[in-house]
Amino acid sequence: MKYTVFIFFSSLIWITSCSRILVVFHMPSTSHYILGNALARGLAEAGHDVTMVSPFEEKNPPKNGKYRNVILTGFLDDMDKQDMSVFDMEGMSPFLMLPFLNFYCNELTQNTLEHPNLQKLLKSNEHFDAVVIEQFNNDALKVLAYHFKAPLILFSTIGANSWINPLVGNPSPPSYIPDALLSYRPDMTFHQRLVNWLFTVVSELNRQLLFFPTQNKMMKEHFPDAPDLSILNYNASIVLLNSHESINQAVPLVPNMIDVGGFHVNPPKELPKDLKDYMDGAKEGVVYFSMGSNIKPSMMPKEKKTPY
Repeated sequence: MKYTVFIFFSSLIWITSCSRILVVFHMPSTSHYILGNALARGLAEAGHDVTMVSPFEEKNPPKNGKYRNVILTGFLDDMDKQDMSVFDMEGMSPFLMLPFLNFYCNELTQNTLEHPNLQKLLKSNEHFDAVVIEQFNNDALKVLAYHFKAPLILFSTIGANSWINPLVGNPSPPSYIPDALLSYRPDMTFHQRLVNWLFTVVSELNRQLLFFPTQNKMMKEHFPDAPDLSILNYNASIVLLNSHESINQAVPLVPNMIDVGGFHVNPPKELPKDLKDYMDGAKEGVVYFSMGSNIKPSMMPKEKKTPY
């Protein structure tokens, strides 16, 4: 009888554990930050102790759990000073996009590793139970998981792609899966399949011969005792994908790649009264035009505004 009572009361005990989690979304891009911050906030609201490294400041942190900002100051200002806008890249060959991404992402990774606020965190005696890093041509940042001796979790803001699939051994046949930098539909023509295959080969050569060596060099400058990137690159425990099987192409996924697309969507809020009245009173309907979260109207060239 005593054992029965003991087991009964033991079953009523809620066992909770709070993990200390480092989330790194270094891209100075609002759309990337929306995803990273939703993940960080969700973890904090679940009771975890979260440290968010980002160029953005969370001005309304969650009331539950712990949420701390490590702000990469200056990144947003540098982004505004970029000479090349999205409109300048319109029509650019994907093959020419590779050296541009090499330069931009190498510079951004270097600036992240050198940033005083991140350096302060690295020199602290803090411990983290997991490190979540956005995977976007910033492979040297994986050394943070090594530094804090924590499992590495990757987050891909554009779903499964050619720069994350090899890291976990996920197959991605170019015969029917278009590369993320190509604007091809899944039902590619023979010519498109050929270009897709060629681009896959060129992209991989670029990564192995140019991009990875540069990332490895800058990583070694800050962490000389760390293993080579060729080892750290393949140490991810889980990969979270900003994609969903209901809207994305059916592609192979190994068990540790998980679709989480849509997790950041909040319940809709009621429209402001003036906007609601305007839309309800539009007899011929309303056309909603959005340039996303990264393009400012001032960036649009005059010749593109004129037709409207």
